[in-house]
Amino acid sequence: MKRHLTFARSLIPLFYTALLVGAPLLAGKVDCLFSQSTSSIAQASTVNQFHYQQLVDRKFQLRLNLATGSGTAFDPSSGFTYEVKNWQIVGGQTTVLGKTVKFYTVKPLNFQQPTIFITHGYIVSGGSNIAVAKLYAQRYPNYNVIVMDWGSLSKDGMIPVISNGFINKEYKDAADASIAVGKKMGQLILGLRLNPNQVTLLGHSLGARASQFAAETVRQQWQNQRQIQLLILLDPAGPGFQPRLWDWIAGGWRIRQVPKDRQATKTIVIHTSDRWGDERLLGNIDVYIRKPTRTPAFQIDDHTYANQYWRELVSSGQDQILINSTAQQPVRMPHMTRIVYR
Repeated sequence: MKRHLTFARSLIPLFYTALLVGAPLLAGKVDCLFSQSTSSIAQASTVNQFHYQQLVDRKFQLRLNLATGSGTAFDPSSGFTYEVKNWQIVGGQTTVLGKTVKFYTVKPLNFQQPTIFITHGYIVSGGSNIAVAKLYAQRYPNYNVIVMDWGSLSKDGMIPVISNGFINKEYKDAADASIAVGKKMGQLILGLRLNPNQVTLLGHSLGARASQFAAETVRQQWQNQRQIQLLILLDPAGPGFQPRLWDWIAGGWRIRQVPKDRQATKTIVIHTSDRWGDERLLGNIDVYIRKPTRTPAFQIDDHTYANQYWRELVSSGQDQILINSTAQQPVRMPHMTRIVYR
């Protein structure tokens, strides 16, 4: 009899293991869960249940170590595979046009907090935005800060926009890719089930174009009922998007159509270059900036200055002054030549 009781007691941990692992599997919500020991599974049942449930509710296919809450989560709706640590998403990647596109979080993703996506432009990668991402995390500690990295398609470290008087094929390919990347970003936002009213998209150059298409993807999915709260375009790329004679002469005769409707509740545009940026009115607030130290004509420095300018605004808190300004209460920004409210 004593031997039977001992045997029955030995089955109790196995029963709880089957209950914890088997129930989600039978429900079809979890692809695979694994752990190093029975005791670690029992411990995991009382730790970070909230974060675990957040992943399950989004119908991700989970492959997690229940002892550590680490592993991967695949989102069939967006095609992203997320990296999970301590039950929270810290990064992810997918494939766009046959290349890997990644994102990183400054801190683990909290689905209840507002989120800002930061997207780079041509011939750089996500690493170029680490400084501004850390600045945002410092200035806005209650925000998720996500850095997009599409350097595999933006020709990281390669040749400039124009060589020998002609627009390079590499730039044209990157301009096309920015549209595909933007649409995939929109799918990422939808797949994570982020509240569009709590999402900000910040992009420079071709990254600004990608942000526009991301916002448009979200707006269309919600059938105009909801849209991205704030879109910040830092000198959005001009060549290939804005019809101009000199681009046509340089071989850039194909114009990519940007969504004409307002993609976000509010759009802020910082214009710093009349050669590489888009000079047209594109937002609710368009600010035209002249760099304090001018560079020779057609130099790229004016274009990249938009990044530096916005970092300075965020660092000083003047970004919120601009965002909250209106035609009835206009503001005067540093180095501004004009501001247009619409």
